[in-house]
Amino acid sequence: MQRIVVVGGGFAGVTLAQKLERHVGQDAEIVVISAENHMVFTPMLPEVAARTVNPLHIVVTGREMTRRTVWMKAKVTRVDTANHRVVYEDDRGNPHQLDYAHLVVACGAVVNLDAIPGMAAHANPLKSIGDALQLGNALIALCERAAIARPEDREGILSVVVVGAGFSGVEIAGNIADLLERVKLYYPMLSTVQPRISLLQRGKRVLPELAYESLSEFAYKKLRQRGVDVMLGVSAKEVTAQRVILGNGESIPAGLVVCTIGTAANPLLDTIGVPLEQKRLPTDPDMRVRGLRNVWAIGDSALVPNATTGECSPPTAQFALRQAVQLAANLHRELRGKPTKPFAFRPLGLMAAIGHRNAVAEVMGLKISGFPAWFLWRGVYLSKLPSLARRLQVAVDWAWELFFPPNSVELSAQSDRKTDLAHFAAGDYIYRKGDPAQHLFLVQRGRAAIYRDEQLGPVGSLEPGDHFGEGSLLNDEGEARRSVSVRAITAVDVLRLGRHDFRRLADSMTVLRQGMSREFLQRRGSTAAMELLMSQPELYDFQVSRFLRPDQRPIGEDATLGMVVDLLGDNASGFAVVDESSRVTGYVSRTEVYAAMQRHLPLNAPVTAFMLKDPPVATADDNAIAATLKLLRHDMELLPVVDDLQSRKLVGVACPLDVFRQVSTAQSPKTASTVG
Repeated sequence: MQRIVVVGGGFAGVTLAQKLERHVGQDAEIVVISAENHMVFTPMLPEVAARTVNPLHIVVTGREMTRRTVWMKAKVTRVDTANHRVVYEDDRGNPHQLDYAHLVVACGAVVNLDAIPGMAAHANPLKSIGDALQLGNALIALCERAAIARPEDREGILSVVVVGAGFSGVEIAGNIADLLERVKLYYPMLSTVQPRISLLQRGKRVLPELAYESLSEFAYKKLRQRGVDVMLGVSAKEVTAQRVILGNGESIPAGLVVCTIGTAANPLLDTIGVPLEQKRLPTDPDMRVRGLRNVWAIGDSALVPNATTGECSPPTAQFALRQAVQLAANLHRELRGKPTKPFAFRPLGLMAAIGHRNAVAEVMGLKISGFPAWFLWRGVYLSKLPSLARRLQVAVDWAWELFFPPNSVELSAQSDRKTDLAHFAAGDYIYRKGDPAQHLFLVQRGRAAIYRDEQLGPVGSLEPGDHFGEGSLLNDEGEARRSVSVRAITAVDVLRLGRHDFRRLADSMTVLRQGMSREFLQRRGSTAAMELLMSQPELYDFQVSRFLRPDQRPIGEDATLGMVVDLLGDNASGFAVVDESSRVTGYVSRTEVYAAMQRHLPLNAPVTAFMLKDPPVATADDNAIAATLKLLRHDMELLPVVDDLQSRKLVGVACPLDVFRQVSTAQSPKTASTVG
């Protein structure tokens, strides 16, 4: 029996399986592998987000729509075209393999939010049923937040920014306007507040896919009448938790951001071994992947020539459905040894609902707009729903929506358990002194400054790889509050670990809690020293040369672990490691030796295998107090002193104990705070 494996259970995959059941005989096995057990009728996702349609009414499982197709809920991770095999994982991550006689790639594209800084952290995509549910919940959450906010803050909270004014962007903007207007009756305190919905479009008109510019103009005017601020020739440059920064440098408040742009090739396509074109698999006219005999591709993942127009097919649902129908016939011909036919299709038209019972449509050369287009939109999409049961359910939803307001239930998540990404633009406060402590932060990109007093200068800085905010979370006494402010110097990306998750993790891992407590104390010492310098400017005259120890012997890079052990056995605290030109390349102390022992390194292991590489150094002219701050995060007992920071040739070492001993004779450090 020959096996036809279809990867992907969306429009294209389901339709192909249905048609194959009619075309091929029982001697061919049809298998569909999909990461989800259902297909989504994506044109109605904006209505799900607007609480107009029940989400369960626009999804259907492939098993309901086919009879003898084998459905597998799994993730295909690799295609082995040489051995005609797919590799997939079950829901527990266990790998499996399945051979095929013919393979059809219909896995579609994936969302890509990385093109704009902060988009992945703060924007809501609209690709899946989960996205639509989350977006609808977030819109109700905006109303709840605005209801208890100060009156002057409500307009900023009820500000929604939609990025991209194609079909998805226009439709979701219109539906958001309808939802926020209709739920106002539940929020009398918001009756005088006009929600701000901004629709950003890089191009010169909305719905640029439409052939008739007059329809684009109609959509533009109707959206403006509904209160949507359509901004043409404007792009989003950066997205933060509170605002969207535009390409022209201006910014607009954003309580919620929706992204309808940005797609990327499915990672599976890279394993097939065929160079992608326009982020899709190039195919021959019959939809066979170029250069492969028994691999085919349709839908958003395929670049299929259209024999009717001579151009490549766009990644739209109507083309995916027709490709599936034609491919089923081609596979039937292939199995019987007959020649296949090229894909040919003339598009029937385009439609977009723009809210408030208005739509625009191009149907077989005709232009339709307003209520007739909206009525046509609903009729066409109702007829295209995959089953009679779904059609009846959606028809009832629409009838209900005519007489009753939308559901205003918010399914709130527990914020102290939330772990996510966050983006902050330069100048944004990550948190301020006195704010509730809800997260531990880990810096992924960018730099931030620490302030004990925002009117004074920073008392420390944070770089990629640093974490902060644990001080308040480790405090077991009552409601934790931030003791300092942290502000972005450059654009900053952080990973936020929720308070509840962090406390459970820290309580379960002794080494994590001890390590963070230790770094907490080190950072507090750094802050204290910096505050001391700021309070006594005369201490800037304390130069490293004043505490220089020129007689300390360095270790060469040819030293071994055994040699270092012998040297440290003489009560030495640590050694700088230098190369043949006396350039400082490392530092070694008991800390590095103990780590080498834990790694079971042999005694003849070179010092370069376990030393602290490129340690912090200072010059003789540097301020001694500022220089010693560099040691606190590296567990270094001695600071290497070099001739200059370029050549890094060792001239001696300085001990921080000598520095603080002399400083403390003048004034004891004040109790300092830390990054908490």
